[in-house]
Amino acid sequence: YAYHMKIHQSPIYRNLADIEKQKLELEEQKRTLTKYKQQHATGSEYAKLNSKKALEEKIYLIGKRLRLDVFKKNALSYKKSYENVAVHGSAIIFSRAYMKKYKSALYPEPFYYGEEDLLFLKCRRENEKIVYDPRIKVWHSAGASATKAQGARHTLKREIFRYDNLIKTVHKKMDVMHHYISLKKKVLVIDATTNQKARYVIPAINPTIKNTIGYTKVASITASPFSLLRFV
Repeated sequence: YAYHMKIHQSPIYRNLADIEKQKLELEEQKRTLTKYKQQHATGSEYAKLNSKKALEEKIYLIGKRLRLDVFKKNALSYKKSYENVAVHGSAIIFSRAYMKKYKSALYPEPFYYGEEDLLFLKCRRENEKIVYDPRIKVWHSAGASATKAQGARHTLKREIFRYDNLIKTVHKKMDVMHHYISLKKKVLVIDATTNQKARYVIPAINPTIKNTIGYTKVASITASPFSLLRFV
């Protein structure tokens, strides 16, 4: 619960926007960043929001505070339990099993913002479970880290920092999404000793991913006698 804003931030969504929508978001963020940099170059200290954007922000916050968003299609309620939804990055608890399984909690890691999207993508790909439980309550001082590091809300220094990092995260998200799409391509593994087709099919882009057919351990792939990979 972001007590300064008086809104519940989790859960966020069931499905992440597709690549085309990510592209539109990216272009909008680039335009906003360019505008803020131009304002900063003139010596301005505070960001000048256009009236449409300011109105959209107010409507969003009012809707969240009054819980009007629950009437939207596929809306999520902070009062209910969910599995495999995106949860806000301000409060994520990783299980011991998850931490033992992966070298890093997030991959790729964002510097600021968007960690919940990258985690959602990773968990969907690796068949890991995300749980939102309303019994766990966290009070979030929203924006406190950025305020301490970059200054008060709506200052150009803070907004340029925010949009610069949002853009970097969107690029990371799109790279990951393109990568996962490419994993639909498969390769045949040929047994170099007998020159016969093997029974095993593995993802073409990253053979270290655990979703393999025919192998129970990743180490078995690298230790196998198969030496030739061919796209099919």
